[in-house]
Amino acid sequence: MGRVSFGDRRLSDANGLPLVVGVPAASGDPFIERYGASADWTPQSATRVVGAWTWQNSPTAGALRQAFGTRHVFGLPLPQRGRHVSGFLVHRSGGDFSRHDERYAARVQPLLKAATAHRSLLMALRDFCGSDRRLQANHALAAPLTPRETNVLHLLATGLTAEVIGRSLGISPRTVHKHLNALYRKLGAADRLSAVLRAQDAGQLPVSAKPSGARPGVDSAGTHSG
Repeated sequence: MGRVSFGDRRLSDANGLPLVVGVPAASGDPFIERYGASADWTPQSATRVVGAWTWQNSPTAGALRQAFGTRHVFGLPLPQRGRHVSGFLVHRSGGDFSRHDERYAARVQPLLKAATAHRSLLMALRDFCGSDRRLQANHALAAPLTPRETNVLHLLATGLTAEVIGRSLGISPRTVHKHLNALYRKLGAADRLSAVLRAQDAGQLPVSAKPSGARPGVDSAGTHSG
């Protein structure tokens, strides 16, 4: 079963991939005229809409046979107002759809419409939450990180202690702790783990980076890195 948009004369599956490859959807497609130009939302097969001979000899039917082995297609529109009409196409390689199939489709039609609307709301909510998270991430840094603080942050994410970070950078552990304090303040974090997570959200670290072998607030040597 594939998702289809009738009103703008495009056929695509639920992932947006074309159902008819190399052939315009409007070329011999019965559902565009059926659902795109009328208010009749009755689910029906292509054969029922235009007749068996017309459908089987249409360019759209030929393209579907070649691409998917489809012999019959069933249109199930989702009633709605506006210029564009969306719905579902059900493909079948065997015999045509029956009257029983039409009655069943008519019964599930409102459920599919409600599920589709619910999916749209969830996607909008996901996009909103994503935007809100990105907005929070942009505000996670009270001030830009200095190059040295960035170096310390990347080494911190690998699980190194302040002493090892100091030796790697040629600075004292005391100076490392000063950088850590600045990092925590700018990231709004209280410990190593939250600092790394907030840095990931702010785009300062790759998502794959994570502190290894350290408890929140304590470095791997057991020294509080506040």
